[in-house]
Amino acid sequence: SGKSFVRVRCQITGSNAQAQVNFDDGNLTRTILGGGFTYIASPTLTAISPNAGSSNGGAPVTLSGSSFLMGATVTFGTAAATNVTVVNSTTINATTPAHSAGTANVTVTNPNGQSSTLPNGYTFNLSPGVSSISPSSGSTNGGTAINISRSNYVSGASVEFGGRAESNGNVTNGDA
Repeated sequence: SGKSFVRVRCQITGSNAQAQVNFDDGNLTRTILGGGFTYIASPTLTAISPNAGSSNGGAPVTLSGSSFLMGATVTFGTAAATNVTVVNSTTINATTPAHSAGTANVTVTNPNGQSSTLPNGYTFNLSPGVSSISPSSGSTNGGTAINISRSNYVSGASVEFGGRAESNGNVTNGDA
């Protein structure tokens, strides 16, 4: 009495899809041959290399995983990567954005909205800085001992003067 029922059934066999709609007073059946349905797997992000760089951004990185689609985007936290190139379904090349120091989740999002996140996948390090050099001048023959006050240097850092490497000392986490 005033009620109507509709039942929808879809069967996928191989590459064919058949849909059947049953009404109270009739049926509608349609078959779509070949390619009636395509399953698209969600992307999986498994690694990023290198996995650390400057908080200034601009570092090239390679993301590895599976099911990456052309047009995918990459974010580090909420900041979008630039120069994103989907090489193939398992590799993306990108350039890191500027970001505050610390770890950031890295997310790949395919154009269909599916995404994968690598938690704490990238570490942004503070950029090294120099606050003072003393004395501020010396002999053109070289040999002047200097003191450089700096911050955020890491082991293995080097110092150059006019494009020439400093050769008589070591750079440590203190003053050089």
